[in-house]
Amino acid sequence: MLVGGVPRGAPDGELVTARRHAAAADRGRRRLEWRVADRQMLTRYPERFGALFCTIPLIDMRRYAKLLAGASWVAEYGDPDKPEDWAFIRTFSAYHLARPGAGYPPVLLATTRKDDRVHRGHARKMAAKLPAIGYPAYFCEPAAGGHGYDKDNRERAAFAAFGFSFLREKIGWRSDAAT
Repeated sequence: MLVGGVPRGAPDGELVTARRHAAAADRGRRRLEWRVADRQMLTRYPERFGALFCTIPLIDMRRYAKLLAGASWVAEYGDPDKPEDWAFIRTFSAYHLARPGAGYPPVLLATTRKDDRVHRGHARKMAAKLPAIGYPAYFCEPAAGGHGYDKDNRERAAFAAFGFSFLREKIGWRSDAAT
């Protein structure tokens, strides 16, 4: 989901909006093509976004198969313990692609303590790595919720509002400016 603008090419190659006005949010482990796309927002295309809200992230693809339900995804992603598979998997492992000097936007990484599928260590590691290499990273780990970071609609709405408030603040979107 994008907030504030769509960073896609116009016919003349210009962006439809400026980076500072584009923000994106994702949620959880999805099929491979989406998973690769949402992680690439941070590590492959950081120049396109002013802020990112990354929830229940599957980021450390070197260790994913050893954590919680990760072993059940080896058929989809590959086995990181096999050198030939790791050579491919490494190309979309955001934790391993993150590097100094890339110009990453502020990112809010969110997980939950009760997720039984994607281990919270993925978000924790990335939230620690980004500041260590010079980038703003924010971290949220509520005690409630599971893989969907909520137990009911009220928690789901509160969590979404929290994330979108972060995005709006980071891209400078004021409610009076939206009219």
